[in-house]
Amino acid sequence: MSQLPDNLPACLNDSKKIEAIRKAYSTLLKIQEAISADIGTTKASRDSRDQKLMHVRILGYLIREGPSLTASEFVAKEVNKIPEGDEDEIDKAGERYFHHYLRIFKKSGGRTPGFSLSTCEAFETRKAIVMEMLSLADKPPEDQKEAKRQALVRDDFQCIVSGEYDSRLVKQNDDLRAAAYRVSPPRVCKTQCAYIIPSSTNKNILDSKDKEHAASFWAILGCFGYTGFPEKMTGKKVHNLDNVMTLGMEIHDSFDQLDMWFEAVKGSPNTYTIKATDTVFLAKCKAAGCKITLTSADPRLPLPNPEYLEIHAACCRVAHLSGAGEYMDKVLEDLEDTRVLSQDGSSARILSFVLQKEVYAYDLITV
Repeated sequence: MSQLPDNLPACLNDSKKIEAIRKAYSTLLKIQEAISADIGTTKASRDSRDQKLMHVRILGYLIREGPSLTASEFVAKEVNKIPEGDEDEIDKAGERYFHHYLRIFKKSGGRTPGFSLSTCEAFETRKAIVMEMLSLADKPPEDQKEAKRQALVRDDFQCIVSGEYDSRLVKQNDDLRAAAYRVSPPRVCKTQCAYIIPSSTNKNILDSKDKEHAASFWAILGCFGYTGFPEKMTGKKVHNLDNVMTLGMEIHDSFDQLDMWFEAVKGSPNTYTIKATDTVFLAKCKAAGCKITLTSADPRLPLPNPEYLEIHAACCRVAHLSGAGEYMDKVLEDLEDTRVLSQDGSSARILSFVLQKEVYAYDLITV
């Protein structure tokens, strides 16, 4: 968990609401200092203190690292509407973003299973695979399996970060095997279809509380200046090619665990620098400086949407800097190991983590 820096980044000076941003950030710095002064006499009190610090820092880093200038302005306005010194309301505001923005992108289960590529494997040449898949390109993917196939063709049958070719296709296709062997040693991996905006955000969920949870996420994106949600992800649209990428299993896991993100290079369309919470996650990057430019095999196969990658990247940065990512890792780890909740209150954060998704309906403060 990183303490909020004293000074705001210079890029926020472009905002017409910079004074409001400064006021809100100053408030958060004061509350951070006040909470930090509490040494805590018990483990429970120290855990509570650390959670409050995390929530304050989520708000602060959303102002600093938000996906858009509108996002920074909105969070600042929300902070400024809270009565001065009201730590409880600040805590609740930070907690809402924790549950309805950061948690949305954090994968809590196992890795996405692979899919049969028998349709592709039936062709002996690379060109034959491409031609077959392009014949279907005018029809948007209707499910994850079809999204995977079309993304593979668009991404040249390889992980877009590592450049490793799909191992199953390499075994079946002479052209792809030859391409893999052009690099020594040959680079292959099991690829997966990675969603930028998680597909779980728009499932047909019957439970009204889960609907509120998803609606809160879409509402936050709207307040951050992103229009067209949730319509862009309605039903089968979540499988659209601009929301998926071909990634190797390990890289996909890092992306879903908020340990890796794509940071746009200004002035260079579809060019990104791959960033990570630790350089260990960048070991497989194919390009020097982890700078990649995304290309498509055919204009009918759209590239990943820069806005979606921007939203995901901001989530990763805020989760990492605020300590929320580490906190989620710990709680999920404890959840896997816990069969019975302790009576001494030490399991309170685990119970809260599970229940909050069910009971929180985000009370939006309108812009």
